[in-house]
Amino acid sequence: MSNIIESSAELIVRSLDLHRAKSAFATANIPEYFLHSLKSDECISEVNSKLTVQETYDLIRLISQKKPDSLEDLILPYVLLVSLSEKAEYGLIEEAGNGDYPHHPWMHHFSKILSNEYTPRKEFHFDLTQKHKPFVKNTNVYS
Repeated sequence: MSNIIESSAELIVRSLDLHRAKSAFATANIPEYFLHSLKSDECISEVNSKLTVQETYDLIRLISQKKPDSLEDLILPYVLLVSLSEKAEYGLIEEAGNGDYPHHPWMHHFSKILSNEYTPRKEFHFDLTQKHKPFVKNTNVYS
């Protein structure tokens, strides 16, 4: 990702309303509580509407390597990881979970929880162009 794109993506993320996420983090005594709170936070849908999957993933890697200067810097990688889960990017979530996070100790745990939530579903395809036989042979109710 170019520096210009990184800068614009970072600016977008920095403009997010993280008030609820900061409050949830401050009161969370376990990662699961914070994760549960983030899933219902509006900032997640805001990230999803403003950033691509690749921008989100790249920002996780970029922001999490820096020592957090603020509470926002501390929670942003978690917000971005939950955003990836909302986009059903479980491969990237697992990949992100394999990273080194010296300043974000819950990242591995978040990644594991979010990856385990994914259950592949078999896709069914219906051919609507074929004529199907009715289930009831005789539709005359008076016979």
